Amino acid sequence: MEAWRQQLETFNKRVLSAETETNARVRAKELLEKSVQENTRKVNILMGSKELHKQAIAVLEKLSSDAIDDSFAFIESSLNEVLAKIFQHSPRKIKIATTIARQKIPELHIELYAANGIKRDLKEDSGHGIRQLISLLCIMCLICITGTRKFLVLDEVMSGLSKESRQAVNDILWSFTQVGFQFVIVEHGFIAQGAQVYRLELDNDVSRVVDSYIDQNGFFLDTDTKEKDDK
Repeated sequence: MEAWRQQLETFNKRVLSAETETNARVRAKELLEKSVQENTRKVNILMGSKELHKQAIAVLEKLSSDAIDDSFAFIESSLNEVLAKIFQHSPRKIKIATTIARQKIPELHIELYAANGIKRDLKEDSGHGIRQLISLLCIMCLICITGTRKFLVLDEVMSGLSKESRQAVNDILWSFTQVGFQFVIVEHGFIAQGAQVYRLELDNDVSRVVDSYIDQNGFFLDTDTKEKDDK
């Protein structure tokens, strides 16, 4: 009888141990399934986030491309409007183009076209005056586009321009002052209309202001050298 009781206890212990092990496995399985579900949820979130990021990048690239195209169009139209006023008898137009360099980096170029549609080299076939003028206008357009401070120091940028061209530049500068631009102009033979003029003289090798006034009419001295493109 005692032997039978011991066998029964041993059997009960084995059954209890088996049940405990089975319950542990079931619990482990439940935890594993829950972990798989949670990880699957996180993966789905990450995939959705990745797709969202891809879509956002695509939108930003499209917006950036559109903004660049709009900026180029703004600069081209602004410069061509000015060139039409200056070169009335021999029209000049510019076009902004990009090329890919050897390092696969885009480079910006400004192409100049004569009235007959022939492309002119802005460095080799054009006078110093028109290069200075186009450079100045590009800078002012970029300031408008980027929203940076509208303040420019112009140090003898009118050299090579005729009297008529200087008068046209005067009108351009005046137009830009209407939208908040400020200019400090250092020139010989050019005073913008309505400018506050400071006349300097050397005093013991030091420049001093000897006179100051507002010029209501402006002064545009003709130069000996006409713009090369004016011919």
